[in-house]
Amino acid sequence: MILASCAHMARMGSMESSDMMKQIAILHGYSATNKGDGLLVDLAIEMARRAVGEDAQITLAANHPQTFAGVVGTVIDSAPRTAGGIREYLNFLATLSRFDLVLGVGGGYLRFGNMESAVKAAIVHLPQLAAASRAKTTTAYLPQSIGPLRWPARAVVRVLLRRIDVVWLRDDRSMGELDLPNTRRSVDLALGKIAAQRGARLGFESSDLPVLSVRYVDHEITDPLLAFSNLLRPFEGYVQSTAGANDDRPATSATSPTRVLSREQLITSPSRRRVVVAVRMHAALMALAAGHYVVHLAYERKGFAAFRDLGLPEYVHNVRTFDPKLVYRQVEELRQSSVARRNYDESIARSTVSRTDAMESVEADLRQRLRRTELGDDLG
Repeated sequence: MILASCAHMARMGSMESSDMMKQIAILHGYSATNKGDGLLVDLAIEMARRAVGEDAQITLAANHPQTFAGVVGTVIDSAPRTAGGIREYLNFLATLSRFDLVLGVGGGYLRFGNMESAVKAAIVHLPQLAAASRAKTTTAYLPQSIGPLRWPARAVVRVLLRRIDVVWLRDDRSMGELDLPNTRRSVDLALGKIAAQRGARLGFESSDLPVLSVRYVDHEITDPLLAFSNLLRPFEGYVQSTAGANDDRPATSATSPTRVLSREQLITSPSRRRVVVAVRMHAALMALAAGHYVVHLAYERKGFAAFRDLGLPEYVHNVRTFDPKLVYRQVEELRQSSVARRNYDESIARSTVSRTDAMESVEADLRQRLRRTELGDDLG
């Protein structure tokens, strides 16, 4: 009788634990005015809710918290400038263990390749990583690129990341540079938004101007990009980010597009499929998801990995060193050749299964880790 009663109480405790509303912390948000970073926060929220439950309560730490107003219940300023903001931020970091799940948003924010990027990462992101590494709860970093890691940052970052339950990486260079037992190779979460039949209901007109979406790289428009923009002319522009130091409007103006398309015109409600050349990776991926044909001029490792994962390695080039004439030929082939466009679509379709499997593996892993934590709590 006593044993049966104990077993019944244990089952009831387990049910109460499972039924309680989960609390999730998402770290390393930046700004929703950078559409790529905003997308990654949205995808982290979607992933968390699918893994934990739609009614989960989410707290987000973000560098520009006001841009995420209304996206989640609570947003914490990760770059506070007032005494009250500093206290709130430090208290949040000190109490991460109260959350059921702590997620690092996907992205490429742990970079220590030069003094500028190292200082930004050390001030904004290392405190969050350090707090997550100490948290007595389930911790996971969603697919991202980490590095370059120059000494002594490499030793510090590796020690902290080793304490995270699982770190998902979206490129092979990051896997090799970190070389940690808790890293797993996956794909950028945005690749899950690129369907096999993307844009199937949209038409295509070869007479439509190509679209060029640019940003400054190393504080300038690279020489190959400037030469390419002169070859491509006339073209239309698209601005991916207006966030602080990542404001693409000056770079866009410097290339003199005939007009600048809105987000609605190119991404959310396009009237036809277009040929797009994009420097920012998530500008490229969002354009692909909208149904367009994209050539990506990458400035970091993440872009090369993403286009390989999509089955499109020939359509990604180094923005610092690419051949403007080669990329111009690719643009013209996609504009004029239905065969080239069909081959492009088929490459994406062939990669769909592997990309879907990779996304589902991340979600399943989160569920399993949370379940093991719940069972451990019940047994304890």
